[in-house]
Amino acid sequence: MSLDVTTLALAKSYTNQHGGGGGQVQPDWNQNDSTAADYVKNRPFYTGAPVETVLVEESTVSFEDDGDIYMGVLESAFSATVGETYKVSWDGAVYESACVDFSGKAIIGNISLAGVGSDTGEPFIMIVNNGRGIMIGTADNSASHTFSISKSSVEVVKIDEKYLPDNLAIKSDVEVAQTTAETAQTTAETAQTTAETAQTTADSNKEMISNMFSSVATFTFDKQTSGRDTFVFNAFHYYKISDFNPAPENVISFKGTKENGDDFSIINIGNNCMKYGFFIVVAVAGNCSITFNDLHGKPVTMGFTAPSAGLYARYKKNNSDQTAGTGEFTLRVLTGSSYITGLLLKSSTANSTKKFRITVDDDYNVSATNISDSASKALATTEYVDNSVSNPLNITSAAVGQIAKITAVDDSGKPTAWEAVDMPSGGGSGGSGGVTTLHINVTAVNMETMKATFTADKTPAEMQQASANGPVWCVVTFAAGIMAEEAASFGIPPAWAGGVAAFGLLIEHTHEDGGNNKIVFAVEPALADKWNLNLSAFGS
Repeated sequence: MSLDVTTLALAKSYTNQHGGGGGQVQPDWNQNDSTAADYVKNRPFYTGAPVETVLVEESTVSFEDDGDIYMGVLESAFSATVGETYKVSWDGAVYESACVDFSGKAIIGNISLAGVGSDTGEPFIMIVNNGRGIMIGTADNSASHTFSISKSSVEVVKIDEKYLPDNLAIKSDVEVAQTTAETAQTTAETAQTTAETAQTTADSNKEMISNMFSSVATFTFDKQTSGRDTFVFNAFHYYKISDFNPAPENVISFKGTKENGDDFSIINIGNNCMKYGFFIVVAVAGNCSITFNDLHGKPVTMGFTAPSAGLYARYKKNNSDQTAGTGEFTLRVLTGSSYITGLLLKSSTANSTKKFRITVDDDYNVSATNISDSASKALATTEYVDNSVSNPLNITSAAVGQIAKITAVDDSGKPTAWEAVDMPSGGGSGGSGGVTTLHINVTAVNMETMKATFTADKTPAEMQQASANGPVWCVVTFAAGIMAEEAASFGIPPAWAGGVAAFGLLIEHTHEDGGNNKIVFAVEPALADKWNLNLSAFGS
């Protein structure tokens, strides 16, 4: 009996059974209620009623102010699938939210709360660390929120294969054909693999000879910050954990993790430094810069000043996704080379806060120095403040009112030495060659428009005239909470393009007509790549 005949026979039988009483009921194939008059019994195939499955039970989570957003964390074994739609009950309101991928993370909710994408209406954004918990962000400043996550699924009952015509290929037939084709493909690939294996063996032998002597240096960031050398790069604090600073060509490979355990092993080449995941190796104390691509794939170069050489780890308070975990360096060991001049280790004694520097000399003598006592911490603090904050140009003597003059540059034109000299006549107004300083005070940043709110103590016309008459300079002061927890000031040297003075990083080779003076600062890549402080019309 064919499918059509079977269907008609079932419908006729149902009509004969329920068609009395002066009227007939039209059978409904999609009716799943067996007590309804239009229900069709013994359907060979049908779509069942939706069934809702609770994936995250209703939970109340506490939230804390994290600067630009309020954050909470829920321990959960829930795993989200990109592309699936989930029902989220948030403080009594229900939202249908699609799971999307953002920077390798499964996101449920409104990604515009992170400064990217369009506003989808949900008052929350959830980062699902599959099997390891859920990080929740919201703009609502309530102390807690209650939510649950569920998903609807529909049962699909398919027709038994025995009712299908003999000349119709069934699933098992297709699977057999697929297996046959895959077997032929595998045979061809095996021959190719055999040839590649021979080449790989030869390459491996060559690599083994080249790297016959190697060592692995593994570091785990203990999140201890007191008394350690530090700097700020891309709005994140980095703290020195070791004197370890191998040359880039001697690092065979690197494997890094975040504090939450996620892998992060991206390597960025820098000037006087190398960035390995959430760690930075500084070659020598002084100016450093690193180039990386922003979210739009455009290269961005940012700089910092390192107080000393060594290995630095990234740290953001209460954020395991933006804090360094472990770094594993596989090193090429060459005769006469030494890469680790000292290791900083935390005491293994329970509840101890002591830290020690472990060193070894040429006579194999190993020593441990306590660097957590008051003398050591005072020395580190004094060296850092004296050399890195109070006197960044390393000028040995100066008088009040004098300015810094460049006395030496390297082959690339980069300044390498300064001295204090008297300011040229003309004062700060810009006339007769005097240095004119533009003071910019940044009070807020709009992450939607990617623009800053600021005031300036001079007009564009005044700065244009000053740049024509003598040296110009710019000091930008950021209110607390923008670039760092405290207020921060930066001296920005000028650049020129088309006769127009510009301050900061020139992100294009030429300026637009009329001058397009921009200073560009990066913020957290996971939120928004950068914002512009446009100085072409000061204070507008």
